[in-house]
Amino acid sequence: MPRLRGAAVAAPLLLLIGALSALQLGAAIEANAQPPVVVYSDPDPNNSNDVTRKAALVASVLGVGSALGAQVVSGRPVPLSLDARTHVMMTNTLNDMSDLNRRALVNLVDRSGSLLVLAANQIGGQDYNALLAPFLGGASPGCGWESQSRAANQVFDLPGMPLSLFAASRGANILAFRCTAGAPWYATSDGAAPVMMFYTPNGGWVKLLGFDWGTPDARAILLTDEALPFDTLRKTQLLLTVLQLVGQGNVLDRPNPGIAPVHVSYDNTLVKLSNGSKAFLNEKLSLGKTMLSIVVTEEDSAPDLSALVSSIMGFAVNCSKRVMVRGSLTAVPESNFTGVLGIPRYPAAMSLVANTVALTCNSGRRVVLVDGSDTEAVLWELSVGRGVVRLIGYDFTNGGYDGTAPANRELPLAQRLSATSSIAAVLTTRMLPGDTSSPGAVQPDSANKEKLRDGINALGSTPLVWPNAVDGAPVHVAFDTTLAALSNDTLAGLTSLISAKRTVLSIVFTSGLTDAARNTLLQSLTGYSDLSCMTGAVAAKLRVNRVVSAIAELRSSGWRAQQVTRYIKCNIGTTVFAANVVGSKQAVIQELTTMSGGTVRLIGYNFASGGRGSDRKPLTSIAVFAKPLVPAAAGR
Repeated sequence: MPRLRGAAVAAPLLLLIGALSALQLGAAIEANAQPPVVVYSDPDPNNSNDVTRKAALVASVLGVGSALGAQVVSGRPVPLSLDARTHVMMTNTLNDMSDLNRRALVNLVDRSGSLLVLAANQIGGQDYNALLAPFLGGASPGCGWESQSRAANQVFDLPGMPLSLFAASRGANILAFRCTAGAPWYATSDGAAPVMMFYTPNGGWVKLLGFDWGTPDARAILLTDEALPFDTLRKTQLLLTVLQLVGQGNVLDRPNPGIAPVHVSYDNTLVKLSNGSKAFLNEKLSLGKTMLSIVVTEEDSAPDLSALVSSIMGFAVNCSKRVMVRGSLTAVPESNFTGVLGIPRYPAAMSLVANTVALTCNSGRRVVLVDGSDTEAVLWELSVGRGVVRLIGYDFTNGGYDGTAPANRELPLAQRLSATSSIAAVLTTRMLPGDTSSPGAVQPDSANKEKLRDGINALGSTPLVWPNAVDGAPVHVAFDTTLAALSNDTLAGLTSLISAKRTVLSIVFTSGLTDAARNTLLQSLTGYSDLSCMTGAVAAKLRVNRVVSAIAELRSSGWRAQQVTRYIKCNIGTTVFAANVVGSKQAVIQELTTMSGGTVRLIGYNFASGGRGSDRKPLTSIAVFAKPLVPAAAGR
C-alpha cells in the first residue's frame, strides 16, 4: 500500500489511502479514450451523495480528458450525445435513461473505436449484469461484486497507469467484480477486479470501474522508493513538508506517477522510474496537466543529473553542479519565492543551509541565485511544453517550512531557503512571471538562433524576435526546442494563426528534442493525431537535392549538407529537398499541410555554421519563405 516512512507520519496513512482511488481511476478513464469524449451528469438534487459523486466524476474527466476535448452533457433525464466516441457516466445514469436512448447508446458503443466507461454508483442498488448485457449482444457477463478489501495489481503492462489500486476509506467504496466474461485490468490476489473491460460484438469496448467517486482527487503526488538508511531522514522531512503545505488528505505517497497538479520527487527516486512512467510524466507536463519538482541531492553526478532531466524534458539539458560550503543566495524579487501557500512574506536575501547544491543549466530560468555568479542558482524552472520542471538544490535534510513563523518579525535568514524550497516543491503555478521567452531565460540553441537571424538580415529582411505569435506576420520561424518550451496560450495562438492560413510556420528540427516529444508537438500544430516522424544525422558534404518541381521565387536546386544537417522521415507530408542517399528518402526539407489547410515546414539544419553564404543561404531563404513550397493538396 502507499506508505509514509517514519513513526511520526504513520497516523495520516488512512487519509492518504482515501484520496488514492479517485486519482488512479481517473487515469483509467483516459486510457483507450477516443475523441470526442462526453461525460454525462444527471445529479439528483434531492440526493447529496449523487450530487457530490457526479460533480467529482465530471471534474476528473475534464481534468484527464482536456487533451481529448472532453465535454459535459447535463440534464434529467440526460440527453444522449450522438457524436461522441467515448461516453462516460455512472451506472445509475445509464439505469435512468429511457429505453430508446439506452438502445441508441448500445448502437453507438458497438463499433470499432467506441468506448463506454461506467462508474459503479451504488445509489439505489444496481444490477450490473442487467446493465451490461445489452452491450454484449444480450449475454450476461456473469458478474458478482463485493467491496474491494485488498490491493489490486495490474494484469497487463499498461503504460502510464498505476501498478496497483488500493481499497478506499473516508466513506468511499470500491467494488471489485468477479465475471465469467470480460478481461480484468487489475486483480486482487483472490481474483476480484475493480476495473473490467468487455468487448462488444462489433468491436467497441465497455469499461466498468468499481469506484464511486466518493473522495477528492489528490493535489500532490510524492514519488517514493525504498529509501536507503542515509536517505530516510531527508525523504521523511520532505514528506512532512508536503503534508504541511498541501494537507494530509490531499497527498499521495506512491512509487509511480498519476494524475495530480504537481509531482514531487528526489533525483535518486526519479531515476528508477520505468521508461513508460517517464514518458507518462513527459506527456502530462507537455500538456500542462502537472508540474514536476525534483530535489537534487549531493550524491548524483552532473552527467547523471543531466541525463535524468533530459529523459523527463524530452530534449537535451546539460547541468553542472557543486556542493556549496560557503556563500549567500538571493531570490529573484518578482518570483513567488515567498508570500504564498500560507507562508509569510520575507526579503529575498537568504543564507546558506547545509546540503545545498548550486546548479548551472543550459535551459531554464534561475529563481534563487547564487550571489556573485551569473550562471548558478539553487532553484531553477525549466519549461516542458505547457508544464514546468523545477530543480531544487536543497535536499530537506534540515527540514522544510514547518508552519511556524516568528510573531511580528521576518523569517530569519537561515530559514528562508528551506521555506522557499518548500514552496517550490508543491506550487502548481510558475514561480517566475511570464513565459520562458522572457529576458534572462537561458534557452537551447541561442547562438544558432543569432546566426539564423544574421542570415535573414543578409537577405534584406529584419526579423522581429518576439516571444509570442504575431498576427500579421506572414511567416514564423522557430527552433523545435523553442516551441517545446512555449506556454499553453502562446502555442494555442500560433496554432490558430496556422489553421487560419494567416501565417506559415518554419520549424528548425534539432537533436535537442526527442522524436517522441517532437511528434507530440507536431500533432498539436497540424491536428493529425497519427503523425509520426523520426530524425537522424546527414553526413556532411552530402548533396541535398530538390525532389519536387521547380519552386517559383526559390531558385535553388540544392546544396551541400553542413556538419549539423539532419533528416526527417514522416508518415505525413511532402519531401521537398532530400539527401542524395541511394535507396533512402531522407528529407532535409519536409512540408506538412495541416488538417485545416495551413502550412508547417520542417528544416533539418540548425544554422550552427551560419545562415549566409553558399550551402547556407538557400536554407535561410526557405525558412522565411512565406508561402507553401508545394501545393497544399500534396501536403497530406
